[in-house]
Amino acid sequence: MLDTHTHSTFSDGFLSPEEIIRLMYGRIRESKEKDAILSITDHDSTAAIDETMRFARKMLGETDKHVYLLPGAETEARKYIHILMYFNPDEQLWKKRSILEIFRKNESARDERNRAILDRLGELDVFLKYDDVFGNTSGAKTRSNIADAIARNGYAADAISASKLYLRHGCPAHVPLESPLEAYELVQIISDAGVLPVIAHPYGIEAASLEELRACGLEGTEVINGNTQFREANNFATQYDILRTVGSDCHFNGNKCFGYSYFPNRKNTCSYHHISPEILQPIEADFREKILGWLT
Repeated sequence: MLDTHTHSTFSDGFLSPEEIIRLMYGRIRESKEKDAILSITDHDSTAAIDETMRFARKMLGETDKHVYLLPGAETEARKYIHILMYFNPDEQLWKKRSILEIFRKNESARDERNRAILDRLGELDVFLKYDDVFGNTSGAKTRSNIADAIARNGYAADAISASKLYLRHGCPAHVPLESPLEAYELVQIISDAGVLPVIAHPYGIEAASLEELRACGLEGTEVINGNTQFREANNFATQYDILRTVGSDCHFNGNKCFGYSYFPNRKNTCSYHHISPEILQPIEADFREKILGWLT
């Protein structure tokens, strides 16, 4: 079992790292597999990593199953291009200055975007105060915090409805994130830091763009995100023998999942039963071979 793209309460997820790990242990027991590979990839934040590693070590003494943790994060470049980064847990490169500087730059841009969204919501008679929305946020401040506040204050039925009504592209309060970095710059910085850069959910990205990013140090591409398969990206990764990853992109909210992997009536979202084993198994086997030695 493999899920290398999830989000916790340290960015815009609705479950703590401990709850995500427990969910994954539950999925292992249901599937009768022996182990799983999990990465929590919060937006512009690695604050969850230490807590995640501590809890995973605690769980080792409680079960014969095992969740291997691959420390990670997700960041964003211009033109809505998202980059996942994966860290060797023994090297702790998530504390490196160049990586933290990426987060700082994007957080500054995100703060400007958040304030602009709240201004637009006010014009729509949806009145939220900045401190009420983000006061208890322990990690990156994102649109999911705003969506949750919209619902909490009675302006929508839930966070997903709030996002559909106000925040998504084309909605009246949508404001794009103006990241200060181009994708090739971001990949170069991550690669130079000794960290693995992987492009997330490559919607509409052509092979020529992937080749440019590969020349700058791109080490992989997500080939399944939620219920979406990226066949061109899969072909590219196979051609260049780079990492292929599978992610649910889970942003949990009770029994609902806020994000690309939202499936109505599904209780557990760290699951790929809708993707055939014939597709998943070779991807996971290839991933394990390339990452062997990093997992803890």
